[in-house]
Amino acid sequence: MPINCGIQCMTCDYPIHFDTYKGCSHACKYCFVKQKYTIHNIEPIHTTKSLENFVNGKRNFETKWCDWNIPLHWGGNSDPFQECEREYKCSLDCLKILAKTKYPFIVSTKNPVMLTEEPYLSLIKECRCVLQISMACSKYDKLEAGAPTFAERLKAADFLSDKVTRIIARVRPYFPDCHKEILKVIPEYAKAGIYGISISGFVSKKKQKGMKRYGGNYAFSNEILAPKFREIKQLCHENNLKFFCCEDGLEHWSDSLTCCGTMGLDDFIPNKYNISHLSYDDIPPEPTEAMKAKDTFQPFKCIGQSQAWALKCNGKSFADLMIECGGDRIIPNRENIDRYKE
Repeated sequence: MPINCGIQCMTCDYPIHFDTYKGCSHACKYCFVKQKYTIHNIEPIHTTKSLENFVNGKRNFETKWCDWNIPLHWGGNSDPFQECEREYKCSLDCLKILAKTKYPFIVSTKNPVMLTEEPYLSLIKECRCVLQISMACSKYDKLEAGAPTFAERLKAADFLSDKVTRIIARVRPYFPDCHKEILKVIPEYAKAGIYGISISGFVSKKKQKGMKRYGGNYAFSNEILAPKFREIKQLCHENNLKFFCCEDGLEHWSDSLTCCGTMGLDDFIPNKYNISHLSYDDIPPEPTEAMKAKDTFQPFKCIGQSQAWALKCNGKSFADLMIECGGDRIIPNRENIDRYKE
């Protein structure tokens, strides 16, 4: 399984990702992956060779647009530290490579408890790792029955806070009916040594109360989210926590548009040539030379999901397609920005 990059390159600063498992035993009721694939047939993905190649500068057809040591995002579709890891140890093998090479990465998990145990603990201490722990509040426990409880994750975060480069609490997906409980735990995040939170609203194929249709999905409108996110951000700052938001139309509220929480880390160099930065940065970013090459179109081919679109992409560069696909979104809707000013 190669290191991957797809449609997320349009808005994400760290769009190159990999997984060590297919499927997930956490079986979260809201899991977005379940919309496309079954998560119950868990299989190991042996990706150590691809990881070694990428770390050593070798790029594949999806990543050749990137000509620097961009941090990898680990755990995009499946938790690398779910229980089957105890048997297969695919993530352990990757962790050994990352510890040895000191290559920077961001890892997302609902099971930081495993990282408090050996041999994982000794390895993670040697890594350049921003650890993102999905942990909103204890009200989510019933939705995440296969994962450690919120209390267990918070305890693990406290233990790991001085052993990794940085910890971010992922409040994703955000449910408005959990708002009061999330506010209550923000001071607990600070006490545990967490650097900040990264937040975005729940998106679903099925309509739920308070949701509106956006394309093929349903989501909570910014009219609902904006006042709640404003309150969360204020409380974060009162507790010396950073606030990162990747909600479309509210991303400019973030303490940094790089919503993974890597701001200020010298060796965590993001890709800023995307729609978010082209829209909101005072000085628009420029593409690298690699992005201008005419064979760097592959990440965009999945956007249209048709043979006609795929053929249209052929021969275009990453830079060309970012502008073409971004379209009007690259010119900020100032009326919308003003509407949700803080």
